[in-house]
Amino acid sequence: MNAEFFEALDALEKTKGIPKKYMMERVEAALSAAFKKERGAENVRVSLDPVKKDVKLYAQQTVVEEVADPVYEISLEDARRIAKKYKLGDVVETEVKTKTFGRLAAQTAKQVIIQGIREAERSSQIREFEKRREEVIPVRVTMVMDDTGDVMVDTGNGEFLLRHDEMIPGETFKVGDRMKVFVSEVSRDEESSSIVTLSRTHPNMIRRLLESEVPEIEDGTVIVKGVIREPGSRSKVAVLSRDEAVDPIGACIGERGQRIRQLCFPGDQGQCPGLQQVADGMLLRQDQPALRRGFIDRADQHHAVGRTDQVRDEALFR
Repeated sequence: MNAEFFEALDALEKTKGIPKKYMMERVEAALSAAFKKERGAENVRVSLDPVKKDVKLYAQQTVVEEVADPVYEISLEDARRIAKKYKLGDVVETEVKTKTFGRLAAQTAKQVIIQGIREAERSSQIREFEKRREEVIPVRVTMVMDDTGDVMVDTGNGEFLLRHDEMIPGETFKVGDRMKVFVSEVSRDEESSSIVTLSRTHPNMIRRLLESEVPEIEDGTVIVKGVIREPGSRSKVAVLSRDEAVDPIGACIGERGQRIRQLCFPGDQGQCPGLQQVADGMLLRQDQPALRRGFIDRADQHHAVGRTDQVRDEALFR
């Protein structure tokens, strides 16, 4: 334990936001536990001094009238030979100097610091994802696992797993591909394998993408009443307008289909999500066909025209 250790704590506080006092308390507790384990049943206290950049170990004994266990207890007479201030029930601390402690201190401090960094990074990632829960974020593929079909993606806040069962059936990716994913769940459980669940099949992914592309949805004029998805097959969206002068389907489609086209991968030859206008309070049924007006013919660059309600979305949202 030397000056470099305390400098490392200063650096952690500045770069990772981990309070120096908190880390010192953790190191002290870890050192005390490690030394007790090595020396057996002995009460000890570890003290870190950031001013002198020093660490000390103290054995603790309780002042008693009659000593039953000399490891844990000290007589009042012996205690007052150390300092006259002691009285029955006080704890006497005596500095312990041992070569073993120096080695143990260095190893334990390193382990605690590494763990502290991991916890700080995890907490930072959780806070960031909690801000973006139920939102769509852009990611880049960094690894493809051929055996499972899962992929690792870089979110800008670390690398996380996109499971194969959260991907649209039939789609494949390679390293370097960019796409959009939906942050469906965030976990604070330390035993959880991942702090975040990413998805490309969640129905609310369509809702969020529409909100980002359609100002009338963002300002509340047009309401998305429901979304149904059959990933890899079709998608259906029910919309309602609060303003009689605003056509909810036309608002979602946009001029020449520019708005809803943003929800489709440019190379896709299929169709975009179906749109259906509904009355307030009406529920969208899975077996209810979508209005043809809500579909975009990708071959027509000038007008929104009718198509069938089979909406292929295996290439949506990249």
